[in-house]
Amino acid sequence: MKHNSVLIICLNSSIGGVSTRMEGEVNAFINKGVDVYLLGDERVKECSYATNPRVKQVKIADLGECNTVDKIIQTLNHVESMVLDNDISFIYSHHPDMYFISAIASQRLKIPFMITLHGIGFHLFNNPFQHFILRNFVYPYASLVTCMSPALTTISSIYAPNTNLRLYHNLVNTERFNPINANNINDVDNRWLIVSRIDAEKFPGLVKFIEYAYRADIPGVVIAGDGGLVDKLKQLLSEAGIVDYVTFLGARKDIHKLVHNYSAVAGVDRVVLEAGSSMKPVCILGYNGGVKGFLKADNFKRLAYTNFCGRDLPDLDLNDFVTEVNKVHEIDLVQIRSMIEKDYSETDKWAENVGEYLTYLEFKENKDIQVLYDLMCFYNKPIEGQIYTSPVFKKHIVKDLMVRKDKNSTTEYQEFLSLLENSGSFVKPHSYAIKDSRIKVADSVNEGEVIFSSNDGLYLKDGVFVELEDYLKAGYGHKIKIKIRAMTHDKNHEVNPMIMSVVFKSDKQAYDKNKVNVEGLSLSANEKIGYFNYVPLKNFMWEFSFDIFVKDNSEIKEIRFAKWQAKEHEEIFIEKIEVQVFNQ
Repeated sequence: MKHNSVLIICLNSSIGGVSTRMEGEVNAFINKGVDVYLLGDERVKECSYATNPRVKQVKIADLGECNTVDKIIQTLNHVESMVLDNDISFIYSHHPDMYFISAIASQRLKIPFMITLHGIGFHLFNNPFQHFILRNFVYPYASLVTCMSPALTTISSIYAPNTNLRLYHNLVNTERFNPINANNINDVDNRWLIVSRIDAEKFPGLVKFIEYAYRADIPGVVIAGDGGLVDKLKQLLSEAGIVDYVTFLGARKDIHKLVHNYSAVAGVDRVVLEAGSSMKPVCILGYNGGVKGFLKADNFKRLAYTNFCGRDLPDLDLNDFVTEVNKVHEIDLVQIRSMIEKDYSETDKWAENVGEYLTYLEFKENKDIQVLYDLMCFYNKPIEGQIYTSPVFKKHIVKDLMVRKDKNSTTEYQEFLSLLENSGSFVKPHSYAIKDSRIKVADSVNEGEVIFSSNDGLYLKDGVFVELEDYLKAGYGHKIKIKIRAMTHDKNHEVNPMIMSVVFKSDKQAYDKNKVNVEGLSLSANEKIGYFNYVPLKNFMWEFSFDIFVKDNSEIKEIRFAKWQAKEHEEIFIEKIEVQVFNQ
């Protein structure tokens, strides 16, 4: 069967890498004689592929949060209406919520569907039960599931088994992103250009790069991109006192020209290819808060494995970053451009890829999803709210279907439900990185400095008090390492005979839990003790080491050692105390 029309369903597809990929695909479909129809939410209006005059129709609808029965019915109606009104021959979707909708529509209308996975997060960030549904009722019935990196393809082979998975790299328009544009630039700005959305995924890497750039004496940073965390980033810049160091341009559609206005570029994924194609030095920003270094000919293939995000590469420390910045002129930009032209250029490649797409399009009967949808509609009211968290949906509808599909899977499904119920909230790694993000314009302390040391042995009687002089240089968190060589002369102990308590410089009481953000100490209910650790002494000399991580701008004022439930007349001898500070 010849497929001459496609409905592409777009959700959360604002200006960015997904949008750019779809622009190439849309043009390639049209060039192949396939009429393109688009169904999307409000954000689609911003995208160049939606304003393409050769697109047959663009319909805007409220498609978000398709996780209730009513919303699924509503969205499915939009999809089916467009297919039937325009005699569309296949469906193509780019978002997990739309994968499910596409699979239902495919079965009801007897036409094939295909999907593209845009990142590992598509497997991991949503409700685990949603992925169970996709794995069992959607992926195996798609004519084609495309992935954009070898890493994603490998992971998808586990998360989406029994599926026609194919790798299709991100591509770049090497004619648009070319070094020729640089000839029109008279004076290059010495600042560096970040091209990135300012959202949860990209935020930690943005923050770390700005910190490194400032401390490496790069003259300034300009950001082309927008997102929901712009105000958060501006707040961090204000707290660090470097508001004027960063200029915000907002979302731009002239990146191919803009990159040549600045000395170098920073970004991730597609941005790396675009800058490399333009023969500009480009630094890769890590998703979880690190800086990965520069694109070079000798790391090109390693970076390509994860779609040029460097997720599997170590983060640079500040010294390594400064070293790479000083050697940026040594990067062979001509060779990088040649490597991109060979394997990642849109020229002819999109036509080839889309031609392959069309050969895979064959409708696959999926009665299970039809029954699943019919039962969802029948039990709409008892399901109540989100289907992926509904006990009725999980423990009755899906369970019954799984039993009928394969009676041997009953035990496995029960174990899966039990695992979900006991797993707690689902982990989203970027939320951890955002929580810890801050911009350090200077080291908090003199790295490795010994701020107290005493080898004067003494017996612990009424307590030992170690007063520390001011040591903080900047309030960005630090680590304290406390080393003690000590012993008790008593041979048998059921409890720890000595306690170490730490007093911070603060007007608040020691027992105030909001006082200090610290790890490595416990907080006693006894306000006279405050933050503490037991010292499990032995009846021979032993060195104890304690690492204390202070995560705010608090500073330790005093360290106290005292007997703790020691025996009467017990002698405790402290031979050495040393306190050392480190930057985190």
